[in-house]
Amino acid sequence: MGDVIRRDFGGLAEIAERGAKPQPCRHLSTVVCEVNRTVGCSTCGAPLDPIKVLLEYARHERHWRHWVHEVDVAKARLKEIHAEERKAKARLRHALRKDAAVAVAEERVRTERMRMDIIELARDLGQASRRLEQLAQRRTP
Repeated sequence: MGDVIRRDFGGLAEIAERGAKPQPCRHLSTVVCEVNRTVGCSTCGAPLDPIKVLLEYARHERHWRHWVHEVDVAKARLKEIHAEERKAKARLRHALRKDAAVAVAEERVRTERMRMDIIELARDLGQASRRLEQLAQRRTP
């Protein structure tokens, strides 16, 4: 039979089979008349049961409050995670400084050992040169 395209100037175009019943309105937006104390659909204009609308709003409010609570819990957890991250980074910096301090201390010990070896070699050289001078003085009459 073919397709019929209906224009909806406020939203997306709707495609329906020719002869098929149109989709019923889901009454997603409402209009409240304070004077007549009535509730109607702002899309199709159909009158709506005020208690049903109120219950639907209450259900949406409960869901919204639930998700707001979930977001608050997630934000608190995120703050905890950031605090843990800062502490971990501080521990890492401390460990790196400690490792660097240990490395510097080890280098000082190694340098001190080398200095002591040099002093000992210089002393040995001095003794050897004195011994050579003594031997040289004995040989010269």
